[in-house]
Amino acid sequence: MKIVYISDKESYLGFEIIGVETVIVSDKDSALKYLNKFKESTKVGIILISDTISGLIKEEINDILLSRERPLILEIPSITNYQEKRKNIKDFLRETIGISV
Repeated sequence: MKIVYISDKESYLGFEIIGVETVIVSDKDSALKYLNKFKESTKVGIILISDTISGLIKEEINDILLSRERPLILEIPSITNYQEKRKNIKDFLRETIGISV
């Protein structure tokens, strides 16, 4: 199973560097396009979404989480919201899905 990341333009780089398939979106339509593409893929096990993007498609994300066993969808603090949330993304990933970056 692979991990993919639906990101805003400010937050993608770190995930791309470590080899996570990353798509950059800026609006609801493109976010939904990739969410639907990834949810139907048998190869995708985890969809990471930056919180700035997940806010655009929260209802659709909740529908998927309530109706499907896979993929797991996790909201990741974006780089722009990082200082406000005071949680290191590295620690966040380790705590939520057990990945050390």
